[in-house]
Amino acid sequence: MDENERPLIDRLREMDAFRGLPDDVLAVLAAHMHERELTPGDLLVQQGGTGDGFYVMLDGRAKGWLADESGQRRELAEFLPDEIVGEMALITGEPRTASVEITKPSRAAWIEKASFHDLAFRYPELGMVLT
Repeated sequence: MDENERPLIDRLREMDAFRGLPDDVLAVLAAHMHERELTPGDLLVQQGGTGDGFYVMLDGRAKGWLADESGQRRELAEFLPDEIVGEMALITGEPRTASVEITKPSRAAWIEKASFHDLAFRYPELGMVLT
């Protein structure tokens, strides 16, 4: 089966961050996530923005970068499939410290902050994945 055809719950189950979570918790998490098709240049998160949710990269690539006061960019990291993007601002409540931009056609699953916090309250083990 092609990676694009695999159910989201199967992808989550195999990720280091979610490994060991019960299937019922993964199923609820997957049901609250929204898959998005992304193209090069799309911003997943923007430096200074609010932590309104996070992404799980499913396919493709993205790069994280930091802009200084003059607008010069400094690359920080590359994000590959099965990595989480944008979770730090969700955890800290602080503005996003960097931008993450899609560099190759990609798919990512998004969950909103309110949904994740509600799920983490109901399933405390889920709240531990971002710490």
